Amino acid sequence: FVDIAVTYSFGYTRFFHNVPRMAARRNRFITFQLVGGPKAGNAYGIGATIVLYGERRNSDSFGSSASSHQPHHQFREKSSHQHATDANGSVDERITFGLGVDIYPLNATVRWSNGHETVMDLGSWTFEPESYPIVVGE
Repeated sequence: FVDIAVTYSFGYTRFFHNVPRMAARRNRFITFQLVGGPKAGNAYGIGATIVLYGERRNSDSFGSSASSHQPHHQFREKSSHQHATDANGSVDERITFGLGVDIYPLNATVRWSNGHETVMDLGSWTFEPESYPIVVGE
């Protein structure tokens, strides 16, 4: 969870400390950072798309050990406005997918702007709140 410091050119600074509820602390996420190669001419992966394939694992509401697995897909596109900096030069190149508590990623496909694809197996991925983004290069 991100804390924020907001500054203004006319003199004061505000700090916002994010204190989520206990239920929200169980939510998970996965983050990617796209890095184009020198041959690609697109160092930041602008125009690439990521499709995250996973499954939602729901337990039976009656307390039995039976569970259902439903397909779950999410889609993100890296656009040029995501690469633009704000007035203070801040930019976040990461792409984040929210997983909640019951979505488990299986694999991800990156479709680069030049038509190439990169497929990653995420079956053994485990959530670590302090982990760095998964770097994907073309």
